[in-house]
Amino acid sequence: MYEHKIAIIGVGYVGLPLLEAFSINKHNEVIGYDISEERINDIRHKFVDSGIQLLLTSNVDDIASSNVYVVTVPTPIDKNNKPNLICLSEACSMLGSLVKKNDIIIFESTVYPTMTEDYCIPIIESKTKLQAGKDFLYGFSPERINIGDPEHTIRNSIKIVAGCDKQTTIKIAEIYKSIPGIKVKTVASIKVAEAAKLMENSQRDLLIAFANEYSEFCTQIGININDVIVAASTKWNFSQVYPGLVGGHCISVDPYYLLQKAFDIGLQLPLVSTARIVNENKVSKVVNRFVDKLREADVPNENNKILIIGFSYKKNCADIRNTKVANLVKGLENHGYKVDVYDPLVNRLAAENMYNIHLVTKEEFTHHQYRGILEAVHHDAFLNLHFDDSVSKLILKIEQLL
Repeated sequence: MYEHKIAIIGVGYVGLPLLEAFSINKHNEVIGYDISEERINDIRHKFVDSGIQLLLTSNVDDIASSNVYVVTVPTPIDKNNKPNLICLSEACSMLGSLVKKNDIIIFESTVYPTMTEDYCIPIIESKTKLQAGKDFLYGFSPERINIGDPEHTIRNSIKIVAGCDKQTTIKIAEIYKSIPGIKVKTVASIKVAEAAKLMENSQRDLLIAFANEYSEFCTQIGININDVIVAASTKWNFSQVYPGLVGGHCISVDPYYLLQKAFDIGLQLPLVSTARIVNENKVSKVVNRFVDKLREADVPNENNKILIIGFSYKKNCADIRNTKVANLVKGLENHGYKVDVYDPLVNRLAAENMYNIHLVTKEEFTHHQYRGILEAVHHDAFLNLHFDDSVSKLILKIEQLL
């Protein structure tokens, strides 16, 4: 008999590490479920030589005997920056057909405060005769991992948990404590846990926006923002945040969930809104500065081609969701340049399907001469990547344009 029979609903960047962490404890029976059979097969292939045994399935019947369900499906935004809840809604509908008496459902997908209780639970209850909080229990625990960062993983980050009542909170905390080495912090309510997640990432967005805005000021008066940050960092309470392009599925998305809830209750959050505008507009500023550098260099090139190194939204990861490099490509194309992109970490088919951008291989770009090269993402895989004058005379790093 297993202490917990846990089903992870969605095995993406959140669900997969959680599946691995829970699976360490042999007193848990853990299975990862994903609607995409292709995703399941990709994970199996990835772990085939690792020695790590993971239970995976795309068959919903295989998770019907679980007594704990952890929802880790994506909650992105749509083209109008509004919450896209399709995956969450479908997961809740599925759970409504699975949940049994005394089961526990835990949501980790990012939502705005009240969404667990006012949106997710009603969908589940509409599909079952059971009553939430009485026949089955539920809670919320925001994910806090940092992709590509070996120092901030599930097992060495504090896990916030909250349940529908005090007893459920304790039960959910014990479930997470079955992960060896993890630290768990219980909070007052589900709404507090939901709001904490949005505050963490919205604060980061605000700080980067300030750094981006201040970098414009420094550029205008002829000093380097990095030098300023190094100097300011000698003060004990200074937050060392550098300017940059804000993409991905958290910092550039979560503030929009916060803004949506604020709108729903008739409240304006001008600081959060302005930060989003500042960070979204940073891409066009980088494009314009790069174009200026190209014109200043005045390098003759019949093909008028640019090479961008790195396509994922951040260093040392393959995730391309909401990558701002795609915006860089489109911006340079609007200026009349032809753009090649190289990133060995990224799935080339995914880039084609998501952005209609073709990624070149190393063999392909080494046979071309480029008017300019921009290293947009600093993967460790690029440390030994060098270019000579035969490839391009203008080679810049993204920091030089921020």
